[in-house]
Amino acid sequence: MLVIDTETGGLDAGRCALLGVAAIHLESGAEFSLLIRPHDGLDLDAEALEVNGLTMDHLLAVGTDEGEAMQTFAMWLHVFGPQEWFGCNPSFDQRFLEAAFARHEVKARLRRGAVCVQTLAWAAHSLGKLLLPVGKDGLPKRSLDAILGGLGLARESMKHDALEDCRLTLAAFRELVSRLSGGVK
Repeated sequence: MLVIDTETGGLDAGRCALLGVAAIHLESGAEFSLLIRPHDGLDLDAEALEVNGLTMDHLLAVGTDEGEAMQTFAMWLHVFGPQEWFGCNPSFDQRFLEAAFARHEVKARLRRGAVCVQTLAWAAHSLGKLLLPVGKDGLPKRSLDAILGGLGLARESMKHDALEDCRLTLAAFRELVSRLSGGVK
């Protein structure tokens, strides 16, 4: 099983750049992480860069070409064969990864129907096994930070780093599964 996370230049996979991808293979502990130079013609929202703690100068200096990054990630995924995977809002990550794979004609595919940590958190909250803060809409917040707070876990920095988010999502996943399977309330 894998946990996967991306950092992006906005919310729309069709128009915004993929800025980073990370993954952890649970059984082996193998980790993958790359920053990606924004692909020409794709948007970068200033707010997204701020959330990610990235700058264009940094991405241009240390980022990998998107096509090369997608090829490298596809080869890393191939090592483990077909895998189930999970994330915090995995459909978002999947849209960005599939768009980047398609742009570069990279043959890689993520299984659909990934496990969503937000759904597990909602279930735990509904069953009284997790207290989530309530948003302006009156519903429990299900961002990774809200879930971590409810679980008593903390982020090392305020910026969103894909590999750190994978590690945190994995910790949240394990704690939520424990609570939902009868572990500590």
